[in-house]
Amino acid sequence: MEVYKLTVATGTSEYSGTNNYIYVTLVGENGESERTILDNPGLDFCRGAVDEYKVCSPAPLGPLLLVRLEKQRYWVEDNWFCRYVTVEPPGGGTALTFPCYRWLIGDIKVEIREGTDGLHGLLGFPSVLMPRPRQTCIRTYVLTTRKGATLRAPYTMQYCMEHWKEDWFFGYQCLNGSNPRMIQRCKELPGNFPVSGDMVQGSLAPRTTLDKELKAGNIYLIDYAIMDGVPTNVIRGKPQYIAAPLCLLYEHPDLGLIPIAIQLGQTPGFDTPIFLPNDPPLAWLLAKIWVRHSEFQVFQLLSHLLRTHLLVEVFCVATLRQLPAVHPVYKVGVYVRVCVCVCACVRVLLSHPSLCL
Repeated sequence: MEVYKLTVATGTSEYSGTNNYIYVTLVGENGESERTILDNPGLDFCRGAVDEYKVCSPAPLGPLLLVRLEKQRYWVEDNWFCRYVTVEPPGGGTALTFPCYRWLIGDIKVEIREGTDGLHGLLGFPSVLMPRPRQTCIRTYVLTTRKGATLRAPYTMQYCMEHWKEDWFFGYQCLNGSNPRMIQRCKELPGNFPVSGDMVQGSLAPRTTLDKELKAGNIYLIDYAIMDGVPTNVIRGKPQYIAAPLCLLYEHPDLGLIPIAIQLGQTPGFDTPIFLPNDPPLAWLLAKIWVRHSEFQVFQLLSHLLRTHLLVEVFCVATLRQLPAVHPVYKVGVYVRVCVCVCACVRVLLSHPSLCL
C-alpha cells in the first residue's frame, strides 16, 4: 500500500472556509488513487487553515500528473476557496505543489496540475519567462557598419549620434528598425509619386538609370498612406502636424539602402514637393525626420498596439473563457493576462476625443 501525504490550504479571505464534503483523487502516469474523502477529527477547511491528510493507493502511481478535487454539498451550499495542495510521495520524496487559487462553487470537480514549469524545451518559454537579475537583462547592441566594422554598446550609441544624419544610416534604421515590413520592392512608381529619372540620377550608381534599377529590383518604396487624413491634436492652442509620406529607397552597391526621394503627402502638388538628397542639407534632413516620425506612429498604433496588444487580448480572453485550468496554454496565459488590463486602459485613453495624434 502506497501512502501519500497531502497538505490542503484554505483561503484567508472572509468566507473562504467550508463545511461541505471534499474528496481528492491523485492521478499519476501509472493510474489513479481511490477517491478519498478528506476528513480529520474536528473542523476541516477553516479560513486560513492548512490541513494534513493521507491518501492510500494499492499500487505506485508513478510521477503525479494532477490532483482532482471534488466538493459535494453536506447540508447547505458552502463555497470553498482552495489555495493549493501539496503532495509528498511515499518514501519522503520532494513534496509537489499543486496551485489552485480558485473558488469551488456548488457540486464541482476540478483538476489542478503541479506548479513546477513543465514547458522546458517548448519554444524556450521557461528561460524567457522566468524573472532574471537586472544585470542579465541589459542588452548588448551590435551594429555592423557599411565598412564591415562591428560595434558594441556603449560605443554604438556614440556612433549613432555621429552618423544619424547620413543617408546610409537612415536606410539601416528602416531595414533594421521596429517595422521593416513597410519596405516594399517597387517595380513601377505609383501615380501619386512623380519621381523622374533625372531627379534621382545623382543618387544612383554610375552607368545606370532609374528604369534599369526598377527592373533589376533595386528600388524600394515605403508608403505611409494609412496616415493620410488622421486627425491631429491641439496642444496649448497650437495644432499638431502629421505626415503621410512616400519614401523611395535605392539599394546602392557601395552605400547599401539609401533614400533617394521623399514626398511628405499623398497628393503631389505645390504644397507637397519631392525632397531629394541634393536639396539644402537641413531640408533633406527634415524630410527624413518626418518619415521617421510617421514610422513611429505606424509602429506604435498598428504594429505594437493593434497587431500585438489588441490581437493577443483576443486569444487571452478566449483562453481564460474556454480552456480548462490544467491546459498548458492556460498556464502560459498567466504571463499575458496583464495584457487585458493594459488594453482596457489604452482603449479608454485613445478613445477620448481630446487625445488624438
